[in-house]
Amino acid sequence: MRELTAKGGPFAEMLLEDLLGTARAWEMLHDPEVTGGLDTEAYLGLCLAAGYSQTASQKAAKEWGLKRLRRNLPM
Repeated sequence: MRELTAKGGPFAEMLLEDLLGTARAWEMLHDPEVTGGLDTEAYLGLCLAAGYSQTASQKAAKEWGLKRLRRNLPM
């Protein structure tokens, strides 16, 4: 990775940091230990951070909220 940033300069470094952040958010989104404590707004934010579109994220957050509501968990 250092070789890529050395060749690509600051732009490559910024791009890699952004991609790593997206990958980390995606990983967290699919970790039940992380998502178990999220409310609907936090889940929506994590979906967006993971690179999903606004429409897909809103749909997923609505479904997330409904599942939590059915289980009598805070939304």
